[in-house]
Formats: sequence, structure tokens, C-alpha cells
Amino acid sequence: MLKKFNITVRPPKPPDIKEVFWTPPLGYWIKCNTDGASTTASSSCGGIFKDCNYVFLLCFAENLGGGTAFHAELSAVMRAIELAH
Repeated sequence: MLKKFNITVRPPKPPDIKEVFWTPPLGYWIKCNTDGASTTASSSCGGIFKDCNYVFLLCFAENLGGGTAFHAELSAVMRAIELAH
């Protein structure tokens, strides 16, 4: 039927994959990476603290219940600031 209507079938384009590398902070600094995620049912956030020598210092993860992705991302940053303080 596709040939009858002169329709060409093309396979879907594969997703763009980008390799990401963690880079340490400058000497004597501590780096915190955070992330938040949300679905229609729940949201959560987390983060990890490392120093310039790749030494793991602290991590956190929290279930936030409901909320948006923006709320989850913002909650992760706010919790990281509280822990750093």
C-alpha cells in the first residue's frame, strides 16, 4: 500500500549521544553535582560532593513526593546549599 501511494519509509533517526566527563574542581575546592527528576506520580532529587582529588565526601537523595521537574531541580540545589553550610 505504501508503494501504491509512492511513500518512502525511512528508519527513525538515532538519538544524539554525547559523552560527558566529570571534571574536578581547582585545588582545595569542593564540587557538588545535583539533579532532580519528576514523573506524573512522584519527584526526587539528589547530589554528590567530591573534592579536587576525586574523593567522595557526601551524597544525598530525597523523595519529594509530587511536584514538577523544576521543583525537583530547585530542591536539589537548595538541599546542597544547606548541607554545604
